[in-house]
Amino acid sequence: MLIRGIVLLFVFSLTVNAFPDDDRDGIPNSYDKCPNTNSKMVDKNGCDCSQKICTEGKCIVEGLQLKCVQTCDDGILNQDEKGIDCGGKCQFCESKNQVRNDNSSIECTDCNKCGCQDNFLCQGDGSCKMKVNLNGKRCKTKDFFYRMSKFDCKEKGPDWVEENIGDFIKYQVGGVASGIPIVNDFVQKKAKEQFEAITVCIKTEDLGCAVSNVKCFGENQVTDENKKKAEKILQEEISKQVDNSIPWYADIVIDVEINVDLTNYHLDIPYDCGPKMADSRDSCQALIKNGDSKNKADILFIADGYDTEEELRSAVINIIDYDGNNFNTKNQGLFTEKIFQENKKKFNVWYMGTAGKLNYAIDKYLPSSGKMPVFKDIVTLSNKCSWYDLVVVISKNKEFRSNCMLGIPGPCRISLAGEKYPGRLVAHELGHGFASLADEYYNYVRRRETGFETFFAEFQTGPNCVKNKISAQSVWSGLSKEGLGFFNGCGGDCGKECASFVRPSLNSIMRNQDRKCTADTCIRGPPFDEYYSVNEREIMKVLKKYS
Repeated sequence: MLIRGIVLLFVFSLTVNAFPDDDRDGIPNSYDKCPNTNSKMVDKNGCDCSQKICTEGKCIVEGLQLKCVQTCDDGILNQDEKGIDCGGKCQFCESKNQVRNDNSSIECTDCNKCGCQDNFLCQGDGSCKMKVNLNGKRCKTKDFFYRMSKFDCKEKGPDWVEENIGDFIKYQVGGVASGIPIVNDFVQKKAKEQFEAITVCIKTEDLGCAVSNVKCFGENQVTDENKKKAEKILQEEISKQVDNSIPWYADIVIDVEINVDLTNYHLDIPYDCGPKMADSRDSCQALIKNGDSKNKADILFIADGYDTEEELRSAVINIIDYDGNNFNTKNQGLFTEKIFQENKKKFNVWYMGTAGKLNYAIDKYLPSSGKMPVFKDIVTLSNKCSWYDLVVVISKNKEFRSNCMLGIPGPCRISLAGEKYPGRLVAHELGHGFASLADEYYNYVRRRETGFETFFAEFQTGPNCVKNKISAQSVWSGLSKEGLGFFNGCGGDCGKECASFVRPSLNSIMRNQDRKCTADTCIRGPPFDEYYSVNEREIMKVLKKYS
């Protein structure tokens, strides 16, 4: 062993002396094109990664070799990138058009040099644009009236339309023999004429040209199940109205049978708009990008009243608390909540300003809520970020009562003016917008006491506010008992029928989001109450649609 070691040392010494290698990288000076290399990991030319020139990519060490590979930080527009080192398989392009120079990002105005952000295509003039397919959206409101005679609804105004009740309501006029056939025929004919003359007028709200996922108020609740409930209520109410409108002497010889079928009923009246080209310079920007929008839940924040983009961006960061660092502080946000924190990789978060194009007005159906962001303006702005799933408007300075339509895509309209717990408010409102959760508080509002109004109250509540305890026990069975019970009163602003509706928690985010409650008292947090099991299950049902 000793002799072999001496021989190897001798041979090595001869090799060194025969092939000088001043930088000791293993490559003789005569072949070393990169002298004075400090690294022992070099290529056949004696160059390490800092010295090796890669024309198509970046130098990396792989095993015991150096290779030039295309990466997301090589400073070159390659792979399937939309901009230099961004888009495609790389991270989302942070600026409108992005180019890198010495590891810093600057805005590039010519996409022919630096590409476009995701979803946009480079145009010959250097701009990035995307074709957005739009459809006209006119929504039926709660304002309607009917007359037992022909009437031109347009006389009430251009927003009024006639509902063709013959599409949904069928009738059959029968009768009993009076002994005088001509009398029977005459009365039945007159009854049919009167029924066919009934005119139902409905006021509409025009949302303008919109992307396909925009919904009218209440449209998410027009499900097959709810249509069946509505058919029963409407059939009973219309039958009463018909019976009351038939004179007693005619009622002797005729019998009117009413059948209601709402299978093809819709709240919207579509019209043609055609496509529009959206410019990336007017679009939203990514705050959190976890993947392709086709597979993610994309939340778009439209922020109004902020002086700079940085202020706007910081506001969104604070109210969502994506990393969940603010637990048990007044700055808890949407992703502080366990159900969202555990599934945060399923979300993309976007933001944009309003550029002064968001108006505020009193909502006729919520007059006590103050001047709120106009629905049509929200639609127009959100068209510029057409891939969103849920749109949330946050207002820095305008005071109004925050609210959110039940179910995706919203919108949610949130006033942060003077709000002490902005993140908790967002968590409450997005419970409505993301998972169709109802308010778990109850404020009595006097309404017309008709079957119609009773029906509409149940129609607009969510899965966490059900009609009675028996239904609740069936619907909520098998859930965690933590925070779960059966408590009367929910549905938000509602008629007297909601006093007996049942909610699952003494308190939760959907009742008083700024408090922690026990059987004895409620105190302002932190700490706060959670969503709890019923609400978390409903949120999870929606989250399962995304990856």
